[in-house]
Amino acid sequence: MIKPRLNRSWLALLLLLIMGQLSANGALQTALQQHLTSSQVAGSTLSFALWEPSSPEPVFAYQDSLYLIPASVQKVFTAATALHHLGEDFQWHTTLAYQGKLARGSLQGDLLIIGGGDPTWNEDYWENGAKQVFQNWADSLLTRGITHIEGNLIANVSHFPTREYNPHWEEDDRPYYYAPAISSLPFNANRIIHQFEAGNKAGEPVKVSVIDDYEYFTVVNSLTTGKPNSRLNTWAVPLADSLSYTLKGTVPANTKATERLALRRPEYFVIREFREVLEQNGISVAGELHIHGDPVDYDTLELLFVQDSPHLNSVVKTMLKPSSNFLAESILHSLSSNYDDALQQVQNTLQELGVNTQKLRFQDGCGLSRDSRLSTREIGALLYHSQSQPWFATFFSALPIAGVDGTLARRMQDSRAKGRVFAKTGSMRGVCALAGYIQTEDERLLAFAMLHSGFEDIAKIRQWQDDLLGILCEMY
Repeated sequence: MIKPRLNRSWLALLLLLIMGQLSANGALQTALQQHLTSSQVAGSTLSFALWEPSSPEPVFAYQDSLYLIPASVQKVFTAATALHHLGEDFQWHTTLAYQGKLARGSLQGDLLIIGGGDPTWNEDYWENGAKQVFQNWADSLLTRGITHIEGNLIANVSHFPTREYNPHWEEDDRPYYYAPAISSLPFNANRIIHQFEAGNKAGEPVKVSVIDDYEYFTVVNSLTTGKPNSRLNTWAVPLADSLSYTLKGTVPANTKATERLALRRPEYFVIREFREVLEQNGISVAGELHIHGDPVDYDTLELLFVQDSPHLNSVVKTMLKPSSNFLAESILHSLSSNYDDALQQVQNTLQELGVNTQKLRFQDGCGLSRDSRLSTREIGALLYHSQSQPWFATFFSALPIAGVDGTLARRMQDSRAKGRVFAKTGSMRGVCALAGYIQTEDERLLAFAMLHSGFEDIAKIRQWQDDLLGILCEMY
């Protein structure tokens, strides 16, 4: 029998290719190992993993089985689950309806606002401000000749119960906009912005006003003017009714500042503001304002107006680029009317996508909880498997781009990583995370994830992360 033989030139070329690949892999391993064990990160806890598109297993891993706090990297799990489970064209709906009859310009019955959890009812989506929604509804009533409402104005929040605060979030975060309430009737990201104007001398009172004249809850002003050029030092303390705050601290003399606080019961705000806009348009309301949580019997109602939100594909982008906790929590709650069931839906979807969920722990959709735990292996697995999904283009385009936009706009400006790293950031006290994709020069996508905790100087850790991505962009 004649045995086939490789041509010597082909054999030599094959050996060169193998040796070149081994050499390249060796250089990569050495460079990464040196950076991961550098003095910059000494004393902290670090996990890192890197995937090439040819294999579901990482090409490089460093302590990738550690379970650490993901911070806002958690949002990629929320986004992927929503796109997979709800679909890119999903919309939220808010309904204006009445119960009763119309006669001679009068509604002899109740007017209802039926919430559907629409998180886009805010200034990011409404050019003339979020109150434009109320004006549209008033115009709808006037078009039908309605100038008087004999009954009550009712806000129905039965779509899902208002979740004023996640018990897994730290108590110190409670007053602020980034720890949002979630409601069937949200408004302007469930936040309210206060402006402070200090006096001329230390010890003088500070003027507090609400931007856009939104009147909702009582603010107890205990702010005082600090010394000129002193540090702004203000904080808010929520009162027991969830509708009021005490503002404390100092504002430097002759300066202005703003504070964004959380609306804990936004449905109360919605119904009061709507009545005000109705009255401004000559539509009187004789009855009272009510909040109802009972399911809606649509057979007893007449629909007046249905407001449809933008599609989920655009909302995911608005959530991931600037890292909106409010949108992340709202999207999560759209998976189920029960918050715990929504968290379980995330795990179920991850399992469908091929991610091992046995040890991970989710406590929210935005990453604010310090009780959540993920590993870089699971994050990378999600990023790897997402690339084969029909919604991947939407997911990928929603990630911040290094040196270009979102939370990475100011990072990697002078690096080869600029414009080639697409990733979600995550940070809180003692935590810094980054996960996403590196686009190689031949336009392949490498998935990576890094979780970092137990440090004091976050600026130094971010620079370390940026340098690592620069190394990878040099080698790929």
